Amino acid sequence: ASGGSSYGYGMFVNFAQLLRAYSAFNNEGIMSTPQIVDYVKDSDGKVYDTSTIPPSEACSIQTANEVKNMLISVVQNGTGKGAIYEGLEVGGKTGTAHVAKNGVYIASYHSSFYGFVNDERGAKYTIGVFVIKPRNLYFASEVAVPVFHKVVEGMVKFGYLKPTMPR
Repeated sequence: ASGGSSYGYGMFVNFAQLLRAYSAFNNEGIMSTPQIVDYVKDSDGKVYDTSTIPPSEACSIQTANEVKNMLISVVQNGTGKGAIYEGLEVGGKTGTAHVAKNGVYIASYHSSFYGFVNDERGAKYTIGVFVIKPRNLYFASEVAVPVFHKVVEGMVKFGYLKPTMPR
């Protein structure tokens, strides 16, 4: 079952479920469903909404803000330092999991980084990176975090995020 994450070796969820949960920490406790497409427009110009699952409350605003601050601290002071992007608010959690096969850990790992990035204009994104059995390096800080950073770079390049310039 390489399509999911064992979070803390205590529960099993798929990528989209964990990404949805993380969205609550950056959205005052409200979970939103990950989407690849915002809308569909037909040849007559009629727009169709593609969202199917309405947002739902996962936790209180206070709890969401406490966890959000912890995730920001992971990036500022911990294993997620490679995700820092000057002028943007970034938070997240690294994960490195030993892979088990037939009830025994093998010499293989999965690495992940789930987090968020915001700019001062109000743009907010939740991003997840899950690397299955990376070669050579395997710690999430070495494998998943750099991918997250590259995604953020691309979002800045294409105008989805606008970093605040230092004053």
